[in-house]
Amino acid sequence: MNIQLRDVAKTETLNQFGIMEGSVLIVTVVEGRNLMNEALGSGIDPFVLLECEGQKIETSYKSNTLNPIWNECFTFDIKKGSDPLKVSVWNRGTFSNSFVGKYIQNLQNLNTQAKVKNWYDLHEENYDSDGRRGQIRLEIQWIYSRIQLMNDQVRELNNDKEKVETVRRAYEREINMIKSPFAYLLNDTRIDALEGEPELLMSIYQVHPKEKEASEKVDTILNPIKSSFGFGQNFLSVIFTLAYFIYLLLTMMT
Repeated sequence: MNIQLRDVAKTETLNQFGIMEGSVLIVTVVEGRNLMNEALGSGIDPFVLLECEGQKIETSYKSNTLNPIWNECFTFDIKKGSDPLKVSVWNRGTFSNSFVGKYIQNLQNLNTQAKVKNWYDLHEENYDSDGRRGQIRLEIQWIYSRIQLMNDQVRELNNDKEKVETVRRAYEREINMIKSPFAYLLNDTRIDALEGEPELLMSIYQVHPKEKEASEKVDTILNPIKSSFGFGQNFLSVIFTLAYFIYLLLTMMT
């Protein structure tokens, strides 16, 4: 009861500021699997009934299957946002339809406005029961504020723009390092350390097999020295660079 009151209060707050103007609920019924067959036959003729805020929509039915595929999309006009989405699966009969299972989705759990695609357990008529009636796969999106949705999309584009700029700077730094490999010893500002996501930067810096081989050979020589004399990382970096290019020169001469 406390959860329901909190959800209603949240929805009333949205309505108070006019955020619920023109809100829609988009539901795609993708597929079902392992649907319960009470008749214990080879299959049923399942269809899905969607209900929200007094609106009812049915999917088409699929013949003789316990694993139907629908891929049908529907839209609900949402005025309050406090009513849940009720999803029930039925077996189409000649004279009457029989209940298979149902799932209830609270709209307040969709407040990010992002698409949510998942498998959901179907329950018995008494939803509190632990009985399972198969599963249904749904894609659900509640757009309660188009303005906020567009602002979020603009924010994502800006984040992508920052990533693109980081990649550009990283490649420029690599080019400058190739042109002037000892530039960082001379405090060249063109190759200052980059700030950014480590995984993104590591995806840019691809080590050539020959470079990796040379690095491993130099490390074999330098690691004992480091352990014995306790040299700092900066000193070893200079030594490594000198040894690395001496090795490359010798390799080219060879």
